[in-house]
Amino acid sequence: MQPVADSGLMEDFIILVPTLSANSAGVVYILFTREAPGEYATPSFSCVLKFVSKEADPATGEPEAKALKMSTIFFGRS
Repeated sequence: MQPVADSGLMEDFIILVPTLSANSAGVVYILFTREAPGEYATPSFSCVLKFVSKEADPATGEPEAKALKMSTIFFGRS
């Protein structure tokens, strides 16, 4: 998640989801700091979701070593 340019926010760090199985939910945390602590920014954000699809063995649930494709989805929110 990125704030638009000149939003008054700086990204400090991200806690990623290391892996996510099909039909399950995950959470990513992003910490932003205001560039001017006395001002409250109301920016717009954009998000890019990148993921790799892999086939999984139905018996074990283990993914195959070979990735099928890299996909990217763009989201916008204001």
